[in-house]
Amino acid sequence: MQRIKRATDAMEIKEIQRLTAVALEFESMKEQLAAIERRFQTLTGAKLQTEETRHGAPIRQLAIDVTSGMISQSLLTLTEHMRRGKILAGEKLLIEALPSGDLFETEVLASGNKLQERGAIAKFYRDAQVEQGDIVILSETKPGQWQLKKDSGSSYQNNASL
Repeated sequence: MQRIKRATDAMEIKEIQRLTAVALEFESMKEQLAAIERRFQTLTGAKLQTEETRHGAPIRQLAIDVTSGMISQSLLTLTEHMRRGKILAGEKLLIEALPSGDLFETEVLASGNKLQERGAIAKFYRDAQVEQGDIVILSETKPGQWQLKKDSGSSYQNNASL
């Protein structure tokens, strides 16, 4: 970042672009490493002390913009999060849907980048009164255990890429 600042001060556009690309790649690699660590933890049951788990925060938190197609087809698609390596195809999830408290098991499908379970997703959409344009939050509370809830409108509004 210091190098980017120096390049900015010197108005070296090409160097700013090169350094920014490196910084973006580094950030992407950090996200991928975190995803690999989480996947390792899920597969082995090993308790890794990551920055996220040390502070009691959710292990992973995925914000998803809900479309009318997702509601009509009872889908929860995770394309953006899969692309970023935050969740992987084949992961098995035990989800508590709020506000109902219903529990269901599902798997992330590579085909369509969506959750396999559709009936429970449809029920969640009805119970939480999810509409097109709403954001839902899928939060991992423990390895493999998740909560699904409609965002209250404060934390992720217009920023579903988290």
